[in-house]
Amino acid sequence: MNLDWVKHGAGVHQLYPAAGDLTDDAGHVLITAYAAKRPDGDWSLLIVNKDPDNSHEIKIDFDANGQASPMHFAGPVKKAVFGAAEYKWHSTGATSHADPDGPPQRTVINWKPGQITALPRASIVVLTGATSSN
Repeated sequence: MNLDWVKHGAGVHQLYPAAGDLTDDAGHVLITAYAAKRPDGDWSLLIVNKDPDNSHEIKIDFDANGQASPMHFAGPVKKAVFGAAEYKWHSTGATSHADPDGPPQRTVINWKPGQITALPRASIVVLTGATSSN
């Protein structure tokens, strides 16, 4: 998943703060995000849904210094998902193992302004694509 998020050996990546605003009843943040502008000019978000029981739909908003920005993903956006459907840990001491232990699920979304995407329960999702300010 890390290589879905960033480009290995490809130059300097710029990291930016990112935040989710979804919390559970006890006030725990359920979604954590990490934003990178890659050397190829694409933006890439690594998003963690820490909710073990529920998927969540999210909308991505870019901002600058706390102010809404006209920038948004546009066109083809690669989505890589690694979650409960791809990985389950069976804790059995010395014989602990993952099953299934499959690769991330990869798709491409034709992103439109206001697009919503799903984060499966207990998952890491990487979204990578170009942005536009139209």
